[in-house]
Amino acid sequence: MLSPGQHRKIKRPWDRHFPVVLGSVNLLEARSASYGKSVSWMAYRFERAGASLTLMVSHWLHISAPSFTYNGPSLPWRKVMSLLNVARKFLKDDAPVTDSKPDWKVERKFSHPQRYTQNYAKYVALGGLVEPEEDAARFANGQDSHNGDMGRFYSLCLISDLVAKHKVPGDFVEFGVWQGNTAEVLAAFARRQQRTLYLLDTFEGFPDEDLDKDEKHLTGTFKDTSLEAVKGRVGEEGTVFVKGHFPETASQLPDDGQYAIVHIDCDLYVPMVAALEYFYPRMAPGGFILMHDYGSLCWDGAEKAVEEFFADKAEGIMPLPDLCSTVVVRKNKKARYR
Repeated sequence: MLSPGQHRKIKRPWDRHFPVVLGSVNLLEARSASYGKSVSWMAYRFERAGASLTLMVSHWLHISAPSFTYNGPSLPWRKVMSLLNVARKFLKDDAPVTDSKPDWKVERKFSHPQRYTQNYAKYVALGGLVEPEEDAARFANGQDSHNGDMGRFYSLCLISDLVAKHKVPGDFVEFGVWQGNTAEVLAAFARRQQRTLYLLDTFEGFPDEDLDKDEKHLTGTFKDTSLEAVKGRVGEEGTVFVKGHFPETASQLPDDGQYAIVHIDCDLYVPMVAALEYFYPRMAPGGFILMHDYGSLCWDGAEKAVEEFFADKAEGIMPLPDLCSTVVVRKNKKARYR
C-alpha cells in the first residue's frame, strides 16, 4: 500500500510520463498547469491528445521519484482535464501498487472474427453487410486509442449483423458522439440496413449541469469537437443530428420511435440515467443497448447508473472485452415495455 505523499508514475511506452502525488491533494490545483504556473504535485509531458491518454493510462503504473515542479509552457486546459478523471482515482485514497507490465503466460494477439476473414466470402453470400477493412478504417481514423480497441469495433459489427439477421425493427442511436468514430461506423451500418441513425450530443463537451460537485473540474471535457466537424465526417444521409442537452432535446426524436441499437457513451451518471430512462422502454424486442465505460474504472458515474437502472429489470448486463469494458443488454424479446 502507498501512504499519502508517495508518488506514482504513469509511464507512456515512448518514455513520456507524468507523476502523481497520492494523498489528500486538491485536484483543482492542476488548473494552474493550464496557465503555465508551477505545480508541485504533477508534471506533464504530452505527445498526443489527452483523450487517448485517458483510455491508455491504466496500463502504465509505477512508483515514481518524489516531488516535482512543472515550469514548462502553458498547456491547453482540455488536455489537463482529460487526465484528471483518471488521476483522481490514484489521489483520493491509498491504493495497492500493481505491476504495469503483467507477466503474460500466453502470446498477446488480437483475433478477428472468422466471418470477416477466412469465411468472408460465405458471409457476403449469406447477405452480410459489414465491410471489415473499410469499416475498421472508419472506426480507427488514425487514433491509437481506437486502433487498439478492435474488440469494441467487432462488437458493433456482430450486434449489427444480429439485429439484421433477426429482423429486429427500429433505428440506431448513439448518445455521446464526441468526434464521431463509432458514429461513422454506425452510420454505415444503418444505411446498409435502411435505418435511421440518431446522434445525440452537446457537441461542446460536458455541460456543467451534468456534473456533481466532485466533477465540476470536468466541465468542457471533450469539447474538441463540433457539430459541423462530425457532420463532415459522418455525412448526413439517413442521419439525424440532435444537438443540445438531453433530455431537453428529446422532443427532436420521433414520438413513436423504436430502436434496435442504442450505443451510450456519455461517461457521467446524470446523462447515463437520462438516456436509459428514455431509450430502454422504446427498445424493440431483441434490441441492444451498449453502455460504454461501465467497467473501465475511470468513470464511476457510468457504472453506478447502469447498476441502479437494471437492478429491477428483467434483463441483466453482459460485459464485453473491449478497452473500456462496455456492457450490453438485449431487450427481452417477449415484450416491449412502455
